[in-house]
Amino acid sequence: MMQKLFLEEKWEKTISAQDLEMIENIFKQTKNADNEQVRIIPIRFAVNHRTDLLCITLIHNFTNTNLNLTKVEIVLKKNGSELTSNLFEEQRLKLDAETSMPWTFIFPKGSYDEDKINGELTVDINYWQKD
Repeated sequence: MMQKLFLEEKWEKTISAQDLEMIENIFKQTKNADNEQVRIIPIRFAVNHRTDLLCITLIHNFTNTNLNLTKVEIVLKKNGSELTSNLFEEQRLKLDAETSMPWTFIFPKGSYDEDKINGELTVDINYWQKD
């Protein structure tokens, strides 16, 4: 089987053609496993009108089993140093086997240092499989 890109219904209805093309290009460039089971690729960071930090990502499930990511810790790093982390619980965040999906994680205002959210950031994901 080959890795496939999946968009949640809400994304399909609201994504611009430009953003879809960007996500498809990132998917094509990063869809090979390299011995990883789960990989999270940062796409873009933005700040919304409430000054929450939006972390737009592409999550790859390279395993041959469905992945439950309903409880994850997302860690933002710059040059290997942790800038912020947050625990997210989202019932919709589930990926089928060998599937990739874009997802936006929202860090509330005050949970990150606005002055440090620039340059090249990396995103780590910690997750707990539920039985």
